[in-house]
Amino acid sequence: MEVLALTLHDRRTIMASAIPMPLLNTYHRRIQVGASRRRLEDARACLEKGRWIAAIYLGGYAVECALKAYICLQEGKDDFRETQVYQQGAVVGRAGHNLQTLYNAAGAPVLRSMFNPHGEFHRARQLVVKTWYPQDNLRYSHRSGKRAEAEAFVRAVEMLHGFLLELQGER
Repeated sequence: MEVLALTLHDRRTIMASAIPMPLLNTYHRRIQVGASRRRLEDARACLEKGRWIAAIYLGGYAVECALKAYICLQEGKDDFRETQVYQQGAVVGRAGHNLQTLYNAAGAPVLRSMFNPHGEFHRARQLVVKTWYPQDNLRYSHRSGKRAEAEAFVRAVEMLHGFLLELQGER
């Protein structure tokens, strides 16, 4: 495979002449569902490559996006910014990554399944929430992490993600 080397001038010329793309509404429920699937794929790929911290970081995003999509569905909204939890300011900015707040906003089916202290979903939720937030510990980490921790985290993410997508008829 031949690699095309471009000079800085070439890259700037290409970018300047590029057809402008409309901005993607990243808050749209369908975008969140798709992003949740891709971030889970990314987490698995990182796990296979021994990138333990990256697997955890991306796995947390898979759950975040699935939760945001589920909240939209529950409220009959296409855009997460139109949901009550967003309108109340509880998940705006950095707080938008707080999985515990998103779980609380998700409503009864999620809460019943994930807050049963004897259930596997409860243990998975606890692991994901405790490990992933705040993400600065992951995002800016210089550590490589631990294999067992990343494997357990991604297994928990797979369980939660599958459950959340199933609730949305997205499996």
